[in-house]
Amino acid sequence: MASSSSLGSSIPAPEAVQVLVSSLADESPMVREASMASLKDISPLNPLLVLDCCSAVSRGGRRRFGNMAGVFQVMAFGVRALDKNDIDASYIGKLAKIATAEIISSKIGKGQQQVCLLQ
Repeated sequence: MASSSSLGSSIPAPEAVQVLVSSLADESPMVREASMASLKDISPLNPLLVLDCCSAVSRGGRRRFGNMAGVFQVMAFGVRALDKNDIDASYIGKLAKIATAEIISSKIGKGQQQVCLLQ
């Protein structure tokens, strides 16, 4: 029997993908970049897993998870990697709502910060 490392591209474990997504918020730029690169490579293997992990992290928003831009970049990798047979309109709609909510909340937050600075 061949070892998993000799099989070429194996399917990543959900826990490993969750750790990589969480590492996008690490203080170290090197860790964030390595996580991003790994997730970009994993996305074609299991785009739905990557998208699920990213959407779970994004529920907390910017206050809980500091690198939402990185999460959305990884989500873009996942969406691009989806096979047409895997696309579910309600799932894509859910992802769009997450992105829209973050855009709106970040705009509101910036507006509130600007008002505070003017006072």
